[in-house]
Amino acid sequence: MDDYERLREERLARVSAEDRAAIERWPDLAEIGVAGVRGLIGGHRQAPPDNGVVSRDVEVEGPNGPVPVRIYTPVHEEGERLPVVLHTHGGGFVAGGDPDMWDAANSSMAAAVPAIVVHPSYRLPPENPFPAGLEDGWAVLNWVADGDVHEEWDTTRVAIGGGCSGANIAAALALLARDAGGPDLALQYLQAWPADLRNDSRSQYEFADGYGLRKSDNDFVSAQYLGNPENRWDWRASPLLADSVRGVAPAHITVGELDILRDEDVLYANRLRDAGVPVELHVDANQGHVVADFGPIFTRQVDALRRAFGIKPAD
Repeated sequence: MDDYERLREERLARVSAEDRAAIERWPDLAEIGVAGVRGLIGGHRQAPPDNGVVSRDVEVEGPNGPVPVRIYTPVHEEGERLPVVLHTHGGGFVAGGDPDMWDAANSSMAAAVPAIVVHPSYRLPPENPFPAGLEDGWAVLNWVADGDVHEEWDTTRVAIGGGCSGANIAAALALLARDAGGPDLALQYLQAWPADLRNDSRSQYEFADGYGLRKSDNDFVSAQYLGNPENRWDWRASPLLADSVRGVAPAHITVGELDILRDEDVLYANRLRDAGVPVELHVDANQGHVVADFGPIFTRQVDALRRAFGIKPAD
């Protein structure tokens, strides 16, 4: 056993049994290819809870054509104007577009905050490489924030976020909103996300193999998204490379201690702090990219959204 394997075994001994089992099941993404990744991600579906949340599907016009959007509305008082959360889904850039697989998570968030949750099924690579999905997201974000369209929504309280590749898009949208002078965002919540698609941080190599998401996996899905490798230098694909993050929306960032994406997420949080942007960073001990129990992360995200929206803490 070489030093890398010995250190890996010592670390994994501290990982929960559930997370370790999930890590051991994680396939080689380049080997299974785009179709395999879509099958892997799409296989994780849960029925939405019976919590009174109602969903409906609409289409929003974007620069690349209509964007399918699912809207989740929780039980609320008549005339009450709820804040809005735009959920940009994860899925390794290439997967996760089917809203059915997010029904449970989106419905749970809508009820827990409570808020309107808006889920765009933005275009995915490799069929639609960067920046197609980002452009779809930008169109939907501006549609969400249009108070003339959504008189029953509180469009002065809008947040955006997601996990993994979805958080990459959310962070880029937050920067675009800053540069455009709006929409104003109350929060961006970013979970275990690729902030720099050059994929060259220290943690990318330290945890390159055997902690869930591998560096080779990340290189594969990033390449599908970027299309042209030169796009990795574009801050819209690599938000960490933005010239400035001053004035961007407050952030709630979560990443695992053993995740290959750890260092770039921590560095982005530090850049935000240095620029005077409020940020809450959680580096979860003994966790990689693959998390079996998402409950604690979800609870923190809901708490952060409630604070950002000025909603009293849940009992």
